[in-house]
Amino acid sequence: MTKFSLLLLVAALAAPGAANAQPFDLPEGVGVEEQATPQQEAANQRASELGLQIYLHDQAAWHGTDWVRARLDFADHPEIKGYVTEELASGNIGLVYYTELDGALYEFARLEMAGSKVVSGAIMQMPQDQPLSRDLQRQVEARQAALEQGAKEQLQLCTSGAVNTVLLPPSETGEIPVYLLSAPVEPGRFPLGGHYLFNVDADGKVVSGRAFMHSCTDVPVINRHVINGPENYTTAHLLDDHPNEILHYVARNMNLPLVIGTGNVLWTLDYRDSAGGDQDEAGGGE
Repeated sequence: MTKFSLLLLVAALAAPGAANAQPFDLPEGVGVEEQATPQQEAANQRASELGLQIYLHDQAAWHGTDWVRARLDFADHPEIKGYVTEELASGNIGLVYYTELDGALYEFARLEMAGSKVVSGAIMQMPQDQPLSRDLQRQVEARQAALEQGAKEQLQLCTSGAVNTVLLPPSETGEIPVYLLSAPVEPGRFPLGGHYLFNVDADGKVVSGRAFMHSCTDVPVINRHVINGPENYTTAHLLDDHPNEILHYVARNMNLPLVIGTGNVLWTLDYRDSAGGDQDEAGGGE
């Protein structure tokens, strides 16, 4: 495990579904085996939606970063401070690397991502002509507030990598959800523990938060071409009475059904045949 340190968190180039998004049907294979209440089923559906949003923002940051790295060396650009993401009218994800010049924030690079694919991308020749929007500045401030709170609480990461961050659009009450995620670093494994959420209000203050697990464990990631692999991975979850958004997010990275026991209810999260659930390798962020 790695303890959050403020230096580590601030230095990390970390990554980011809206709390008021419309409901959607659960993908085939993501269901309940027995005894779930209507309230549990509704909470599971909402968690599946959030898990998809987290996954798509994470994929955009991961593959968009690869695109930028192929065109420049980050070591040559110390003015780059990090990146943020936003949901576009097209349904795709915008990834923006930002820079600080004379105390103000500007766009250094902007990409449009459709899943893991780069639809368009540009590195700004004159960043000072592209000031960061107020919405994206709020994301920068919210991420900083969450990182500082994580350091203050001495939260534990479950891998040795720098923390990944995923920010979702503001809720109806104006709070920005900031997910602090343990990064996958070991091929064939994905951390199940070491993930946290902080909600940051319009004044840049952390107003609530939670851990999604109180211990460190990980799950297998199966290459789609593996022969005679396991049928599923089964675990118990004690903090919620339904799978939360992080469990759905992790399941999307596994290419293997994740079976969750919550009390007397058994849930199967199987994203192998849905969009975004068939990666050869899992990863994300910086």
